[in-house]
Amino acid sequence: MQAFYGSRALKWASGHRSTTSWKLWFGAAHAAGGIDEARTREAVTRQRSNVAKFAATMRQAVELLGDIEAEQESAPIDIPLHFVDTLHLVDRTVANREVVSDDDRARYDLYARPRLEEIFRFNDSAANYIPSVAQILNALACDADDLASALESRKTIPWSSHASSWLISQKESDGIGVYVRTFDRAMWDMRWDFESLSQEQRWRLPDSLLALQTKVALGISDLDGFADRIRKWRMKPEDFERGLA
Repeated sequence: MQAFYGSRALKWASGHRSTTSWKLWFGAAHAAGGIDEARTREAVTRQRSNVAKFAATMRQAVELLGDIEAEQESAPIDIPLHFVDTLHLVDRTVANREVVSDDDRARYDLYARPRLEEIFRFNDSAANYIPSVAQILNALACDADDLASALESRKTIPWSSHASSWLISQKESDGIGVYVRTFDRAMWDMRWDFESLSQEQRWRLPDSLLALQTKVALGISDLDGFADRIRKWRMKPEDFERGLA
């Protein structure tokens, strides 16, 4: 084992950055072992349902607010100003202690409200335009529809981070594939901590070493041809550069 870990195949195992490199390696290996592909896929399914329900609710809210405004001619009830005016809705929201905390309200009064004062003064001017509450709700409903459509396909999910996007954008794999691809992704993200002045790809472990690491992490006992099984799951630099990972 000592000869294996100290071999030239593991180019960053010695030298002035070896301590940092080992820590990063073990950190990536530990993180990869905690990935639960099934749980992530189940969570995405729940998110699809949540967003679809939210989009439907927002569309209904837009229709209902439109009906309320349309009935004003026949039933001229006193509709609160913050039902239609965005600036007054912001002020009303900040004043609601069940919605906004005292600390947030204090920051609003100290920093935001003074800057909005000039807009409030010209709020009724024909030259001034701020989207109405109905327009904002309508825009939010449209955005919710777009998000729901994006979530329908595993290839168009708008992940906030590339680090885990491959998990759902790719087809389901076994635990080996998840571990290997997660580890390669983590090492790629930290590649500048491993590369030498000659820009060698030191972040990429040899297949034989990653095979051993994967077997230890997943408790796999079969040794025959395992490095070959690992190789088919490896991520290549061009995968990350094309945004496939």
